[in-house]
Formats: sequence, C-alpha cells, structure tokens
Amino acid sequence: MSLDVYLHSSYPCPHCGEKIPDKDPCYRFNITHNLGKMAGKAGIYEVMWRPDEIGVKYAKDAIPLLKAGIHYLDNNKDECIKLNPPNGWGSYDGLLGQAMEYLSACEYNPDTVIEVSR
Repeated sequence: MSLDVYLHSSYPCPHCGEKIPDKDPCYRFNITHNLGKMAGKAGIYEVMWRPDEIGVKYAKDAIPLLKAGIHYLDNNKDECIKLNPPNGWGSYDGLLGQAMEYLSACEYNPDTVIEVSR
C-alpha cells in the first residue's frame, strides 16, 4: 500500500465562494507507507499523510512544515537512515527527495488544494 498526494487548482463556487478543486491535479506523488516512521521522526508525517487532520488544506499551509521536516532530515541523516525499512521498500533518500519535490510544488502552486488518498 502507498500514499497518493495531489495538488488541485481550484475555482470559487459561484454560490458560496468556497474554493472547489479542479478534477485533474496539477501535481501528484506516490510514496510507500513504509516511510511513515521516518517521516514521523522528521515531523512531516502529518503534513504528508494526514494534512486534513492538522488543518492543512492548501499547499501554502504545508510549506513551513515541509521546510522544518527537510531541515531535520538534512541535519539528522545518520539517525534517519537507521529507520530505513528493513524490507527495502523506501529509503531516507527517497523520503528526502520526495519531501523536497513536494515543497517545490507547494511553493510553485501555493493556492492549490491538497488531497490525499491513504
């Protein structure tokens, strides 16, 4: 099993003004759940796996959390590598790279709506 994360452009509802996500995402990634423990250690599990549970709805809301997690991963590489999944599905480098790519997508598309499929 894996996690799918999508960034959707949105448009305002003509009746209430609430942002409605477009059907097709402008960015998407998939990552293994095996990296959840490492992501938790880095403080980015919630923003990547469960943003809805911490009130992160838009990409701009994820940016500071992703930056902090990437900083942690960068500065604690040896500790994080110890959390590489023993089955080989996922790695420190994979999580760091995906978090950096996701951050870049969020910075480039700050007003997009985040959707996750667990």
